Amino acid sequence: MGGIGTDLGRFSGLQGITIDTDNNIYSIEDSGYDTYICRVQRFSPNGDFIATWGSYDNMCETDGLFCSPREIVFNEGEIYVADRTWSSDGGFRIQRFDLFGYFEEKYIIPPNPEFDSYNVSMSPDNDGNWHIIGDYNNQKIAKFSPGFVFIDVWGKLGINEGEFHDISQIKTDSAGNVYVYDAQAGRINKFTAEGVYIKRIQVFQPFSLDALLFGRGAMAIDSAGYIYLAGNNIFRTHTIYKFAP
Repeated sequence: MGGIGTDLGRFSGLQGITIDTDNNIYSIEDSGYDTYICRVQRFSPNGDFIATWGSYDNMCETDGLFCSPREIVFNEGEIYVADRTWSSDGGFRIQRFDLFGYFEEKYIIPPNPEFDSYNVSMSPDNDGNWHIIGDYNNQKIAKFSPGFVFIDVWGKLGINEGEFHDISQIKTDSAGNVYVYDAQAGRINKFTAEGVYIKRIQVFQPFSLDALLFGRGAMAIDSAGYIYLAGNNIFRTHTIYKFAP
């Protein structure tokens, strides 16, 4: 499965993947301004190509199309795709699809003075609330209801316990705890669903060459609570670390 390219089953600007309850795999791409590939692809558990949907929309307005997609998440039988670019509706856009690519609903997240942009990495918790990473400047995490109504924002720029310097990935476990990968600091921070700091997992020395070469990463948590962290820098593409809960 995969390989670089624009043909079906290949990837151009892969941004994220997610897996449904039948272990089918969904990917989201944004190739940038060279080929304008913005699409979801669906694969079998064995990696065989099944279907694709979506294309580029330079106005960021058309339902079912994408402008600058950055995240794809399977949740309760549906697929959510987050578009980083602001739309003319006045905010950041998240679209919901069924598993066959039929558009169902969009959510426009309006500007917030405490949380002015989105990175984007997002993850739902056990209550259906969503945790979304902010941009590189504010180093904050916003919490939204299942319908993406703003609830709260938390997080602080810094290098102390529970603070962030370069947050890039967020995931929740089956108990509702929130894990945040801080790329340049080379660590995974663990919090409660309310943002109370629990502990850190130090992956690399802070601000080290290893942390830099690993890149901003991709993170997943299995049903047993084990944490998987994969590098996405060209030098560490095939490196995956596994950590105990």
